[in-house]
Order: sequence, then structure tokens, then C-alpha cells
Amino acid sequence: MNPGDVPTEPIIIADRGELSPSDSSLSEQQPVASDGDPRRVRGCAHAARAWHRTLEGGHALAKWQKALRYLDVHPVLPDDASPELAEEFNTLRTPLLLNSALAAFKEPVGTAGARIAFSATSTVLGLLKLSDSDCAKALYRQGLPQLTLKEGEAAEGAFLEAFSLAKEDKAIAAELEHLRQRKKSQREKEKAAYKNFFG
Repeated sequence: MNPGDVPTEPIIIADRGELSPSDSSLSEQQPVASDGDPRRVRGCAHAARAWHRTLEGGHALAKWQKALRYLDVHPVLPDDASPELAEEFNTLRTPLLLNSALAAFKEPVGTAGARIAFSATSTVLGLLKLSDSDCAKALYRQGLPQLTLKEGEAAEGAFLEAFSLAKEDKAIAAELEHLRQRKKSQREKEKAAYKNFFG
């Protein structure tokens, strides 16, 4: 067995549940070429937002990721795709990734969700034609999981860059202030320990 064959996170069955024979998800197949229809993507996104409003983060994450899988049927659109279709795909992808990051950070909790959130925001930041607003959201939502993953300096860098793009955003400012206070507290502890060490 290779090291990569062993899961890095514990596998937890959160809810076994039961499915009715009439449940449409029983017959659901992996997305195929015809599934790259924006209407399917929008349908998944609508369901995800509904779950998110009920605070069911796990269900919302699953729907947003399903919508992304539909988009990924056509990572590169055919040459004969209309400019309108191309624009709609690009418009849909950014909020799906940003919302996936937010849902993943909240559910599942811990490093597993943090890694999903970091991956989603990294993908967003690699997209072309990203607005300053979306870039700030992506950087902020990347900084949050970096804190969970104990990457404080990287998180601070993400928050600072986000703040440079959205100086009025109170959530970003709050995270920066929290980091400053934590650094100050750490310095004071180190100073006290150093003083006690030398009597």
C-alpha cells in the first residue's frame, strides 16, 4: 500500500438515511455531454441556495458541486458555441465556486471542509475577467480556511489583498483586526516568558 492510498481525513457517515424507490436520485447518472445545459446548472444552483437558506450547508455544498460538475462537462466549450453561451458559463462558474467555498468552510467542519474551500477559491482566483468584488470575496474566503489549516501568514496576506480591493467590507476588516490582536497577544506572552526566564 502506498502512502497516497490512505485517506488523510477520517471518513464519517453523517446520516445513513433511507431512499424511497421513487426518489429521482436513484436513477441519476454522471453528467454527460447534453448535461452541459445552463438550465441544469441553474436548477442545481437554485436548489443549493434553498438548502443554504435552511442552514443545511452539507446539502447546499453537494448541489453547488453538482452544478459545477455540469459545467465541467464542457471545460472548453465547442468552437460553434455562441458568445452568449460562453458568457453565461463564465458568469455561472464564479458564484458557484464562491458559494461552494463558503458552504465547505461551514460544513463539513475542520480541515476537510477547509481544503475544499481553499481549492474552490484557488480556482476562482485563476479565472479570467474576475471583478474586484469577486476577487475580494475569493481572497477572503481563501483566508478563512487558511486559518483553520494553521497558515496564519498566508491568511493574513489573503485578507490584506482582499481589503485592498474592498476597503468598506467589515468582515475582512474584522478578520485583519482579529489577526493583529492575536499577534499582539502572542508577542506579550513571549515577552513575559522571556522576562520570567531571566528572573
